[in-house]
Amino acid sequence: MKKYFLYLTSLTIFISCNIANKLGDKLKLKSLNDEYNFNIKSNSDNLHIYSTHKEFIFNVIQNINLDTINFKISLKVLPQKRGKNALIKYEYRYLEEDLLKYKIAKKCKSEQNELCFIELTSINEFDTWHFMHPPRLHTLDILEIAPFPMLIPEYNKWSQVLEIPKGSWGIWENTDFQLKYKIENIEMDSDSIPINYHISSESTSNFGLNTNSFQFNIDSGFTSMNYQFQDYGNVEIKLEKIIKRE
Repeated sequence: MKKYFLYLTSLTIFISCNIANKLGDKLKLKSLNDEYNFNIKSNSDNLHIYSTHKEFIFNVIQNINLDTINFKISLKVLPQKRGKNALIKYEYRYLEEDLLKYKIAKKCKSEQNELCFIELTSINEFDTWHFMHPPRLHTLDILEIAPFPMLIPEYNKWSQVLEIPKGSWGIWENTDFQLKYKIENIEMDSDSIPINYHISSESTSNFGLNTNSFQFNIDSGFTSMNYQFQDYGNVEIKLEKIIKRE
């Protein structure tokens, strides 16, 4: 389990929640079986950005030990009867050569193959804040120690303490991460309505300084993330297209 604590200095807000690292296989399979069920009424049906049955295709460029790996990730919003957030499925689309090079194929032989490249998590979309759990499987597990994409339009700066308790996330367990966020720039339309937010963020811990510069669009959500890690290279994730399934 993982805990999040959010503190906003001067205008103080406290948020605490527990999030399961991985959903069980039975729940995964049920959620996947419901993926194309258009009869399930979900709280995410009426969300402006992350509404049910939308699919977001991202391009990923990751530098690992002087090597570059390029692959796609699909983010699909699944129907669910409970929960106010959007249930999402990440689907990892590695090249065959990279599955072998980074020993992903060997690992997946011991699991149900269809579940090995799938990750279920959530996105929060509210009027006052937006919060995204990024993909964190296989080569992208390092995104756990960088700031998650978050936007609170009402504030220019805010800070967060992320605590990973003992027994979670391997070598990063039992660690506190001090997170800082800042809105660097806001692009307006002709009517002076914000349309694009540019946010910088950083995470400090005994694992060094790791950063995430990302963008949020009022119609497309989190459109780009640029991660820089002190010891683990860098990752660039960019939204390529959005598909609405009817």
